[in-house]
Amino acid sequence: MALERLGRAALAGVFLYAAILKIREPLDFADAIDGFQILSARWINLLALALPWLEALTALLLFAPLRRMALGMTLALTVLFGVALSSAMFRGLAIDCGCFGPSVPHALPYALARDAFLFVLAGALWWRELKR
Repeated sequence: MALERLGRAALAGVFLYAAILKIREPLDFADAIDGFQILSARWINLLALALPWLEALTALLLFAPLRRMALGMTLALTVLFGVALSSAMFRGLAIDCGCFGPSVPHALPYALARDAFLFVLAGALWWRELKR
């Protein structure tokens, strides 16, 4: 039980920290999204404004009675991030992932590894919630 709370706290901390950085600098986050060369300008701006709030909500819900839903949201977000990171990496883009503010352009493999770890952690916690 304590280990589960620690895992949820870690996920919530990561998501909340990332959300706060993006909420404070939406233009920088929009530029990072644009670097992925996946979306049109209209969708980039919408995503840059909405995604950080969704991350923050997900972080807060990890401690609410809606934990299972929050863990499902965490899994969905990490899959979305993983697909975007993989796409950029395989296309050879040297970009800032925008995950936690400005980063080194060639750090995509590290961001993908971090995302995979978060996915596994969220998946394990989600599985435990399903078994209850």
